[in-house]
Amino acid sequence: METMTMKHYKGDTDCRCVGGAQTGGGCGYPMFMLVPVQQACCQQSCGCGCDDYDDHHHHHHHGDYVRAITEGERPMTCGEAVRFDTNVLNSGTAITHTAGSDTFTVNQPGYYEVTYYAHLGVGSAIGGSATFGIEGHPETIATANTGTQYGDGTAYWSGTLYLTAGQTIRLVPIEGCNNTLGLAELSVKKVG
Repeated sequence: METMTMKHYKGDTDCRCVGGAQTGGGCGYPMFMLVPVQQACCQQSCGCGCDDYDDHHHHHHHGDYVRAITEGERPMTCGEAVRFDTNVLNSGTAITHTAGSDTFTVNQPGYYEVTYYAHLGVGSAIGGSATFGIEGHPETIATANTGTQYGDGTAYWSGTLYLTAGQTIRLVPIEGCNNTLGLAELSVKKVG
């Protein structure tokens, strides 16, 4: 018998597209990770990928992992960290984030895989761009460019940072703050 697999988004902020129309079937608002989704959600037109996730194990192998999202389009202020309204996943004790705050706090030293997506809102200028980064880590800087549609730009960075206890992770807009933020996601996972 085949193992049942569920899809989990690597980049579900991208998958949403604008209004979800470009993804085809059943994919209007794929905000949460462990829901069965149609293959159409994984189309490259939205610039996102899906992983197969083993249904039997998905409750157990998160380890220390916090993943949070914003709710609703909002203006940005350069240098002012993005507040993340909802913790989609909050597992273990190595990282803490209070829903509604802008700060992820590292409680144990080690290597952390940090990933963010910042998707510009429909209030952003066509041909505009905005640059983001994790505060204090210039290697994490990424730029979202809006092309021919409002709000079709996404800044994305994923990599491993060595962090000590008490260090904080904040996603900060650096340039292009005349644009709006449509949706952002930040995940921090202890990997070593």
